[in-house]
Amino acid sequence: MVVSNASPIIILSSIGQLQILPQIFQNIFIAQEVYDEVVGGGSLPGGREITAAAFFEVKRISRTISHIQNRYHIGKGEAATIILAQELGAELVLMDDKRARDTAKVFHLNFIGTLKVLELGFERGIIPDLRQVYGDLLHSKARIAPQLINHSLAKYKLAPL
Repeated sequence: MVVSNASPIIILSSIGQLQILPQIFQNIFIAQEVYDEVVGGGSLPGGREITAAAFFEVKRISRTISHIQNRYHIGKGEAATIILAQELGAELVLMDDKRARDTAKVFHLNFIGTLKVLELGFERGIIPDLRQVYGDLLHSKARIAPQLINHSLAKYKLAPL
């Protein structure tokens, strides 16, 4: 069981790779706050995709998020994701924000980011050309450092971008 924050959904949607999630993970949950963040404004990549995707299950959390949000200085969606992961006993959390990941560590949650999701897609043959996908990622509005992308490519003995 996996709980996702907004950033992996937004980033994967922006590069046309959202469909890899159900090919890698079963039971993908998102907090209502994350759904609202992605769909709410109507302008974020993933808004239309998430409403059409049958593989996301939206859940309401039973606790308030303000304590975690204020104590750890993370966003509403990140706090809700952490709480939902705890409530469901999630095996894995998908999130990119460093502060949120540090908070997830405090709560003993296992997490990976969007790059690791793409690596898993490549390893399983779902993504045939990781360099092309990373090139798309660099040209998107995603804030992922090029050195992280090149480090990932080096693990697979692929030329840097």
